Amino acid sequence: MGEVEPDDWEHCAGPVDEPGQGRFAGRTRVISLDPAMRGWLDDRPSYLPPVGM
Repeated sequence: MGEVEPDDWEHCAGPVDEPGQGRFAGRTRVISLDPAMRGWLDDRPSYLPPVGM
């Protein structure tokens, strides 16, 4: 892990297939990165256990 870098992300735009049975299509308009997420992802003591990968 480490610091987030611009190469860690990819912005894509293009046609999207119609969703099949039991699926849906959505559009991301806002993404929030909370500082607490670092503690959830690192394997170190915290008030919550780390998220498994």
